[in-house]
Amino acid sequence: MGAIIVQEWGYEYEKKHPGDDLVVVSTFANELRQISIDSLSVDPPACYHEAYSTLVTISTISHGHIQGYLRDSRFASAGLADPQIPTQVGTHITPGLFDISHAKIAVDWLDGLHSVLNSATGTKIKNRRKEGTKIDDAKKALRGYIADFEEIQERQILQVQAAFAGVTIALKGVPPKLTPLVRGVMNSIKVGALFLKLFGAVH
Repeated sequence: MGAIIVQEWGYEYEKKHPGDDLVVVSTFANELRQISIDSLSVDPPACYHEAYSTLVTISTISHGHIQGYLRDSRFASAGLADPQIPTQVGTHITPGLFDISHAKIAVDWLDGLHSVLNSATGTKIKNRRKEGTKIDDAKKALRGYIADFEEIQERQILQVQAAFAGVTIALKGVPPKLTPLVRGVMNSIKVGALFLKLFGAVH
């Protein structure tokens, strides 16, 4: 919404003052242009705030599965290694903070439990097929959460990049490299197509 307002501001100023540059007469507009350029030039965050609760849920499930098997005496004798994924969740990709890559590590770790089950020695597990099914169910559920998160994240990245690209163009900004701007413009087309698809589905 904020990006749309800034774009309209830039376009309306251009109509009323042809040839004039809004960022020259408005320090605020110039700051917004620089923010939009900088935002297009950096990598997206680990997650946007709208998806934060989903990432927290994924973190909780990942740690629950890992700690559950590490504390299971039937698996303990196999010498399972703790992957030691972070427990604190953040919206930025920062060392020591849980992000979606750590959830994928948890899935791989769970997948490795099959080798423990198939080992002829070192475990006290009687019904290995049943335990194998439980592990598969855990992986399937976790992969489902990861897929949902990545879908939400991709959609939000498209929307944010499209918004910043619109602001940059409206305020006549030129980033150091044009690739992020072009990508943002293409994303705006994708976002438009998505809304048309949803609108058509409703009607």
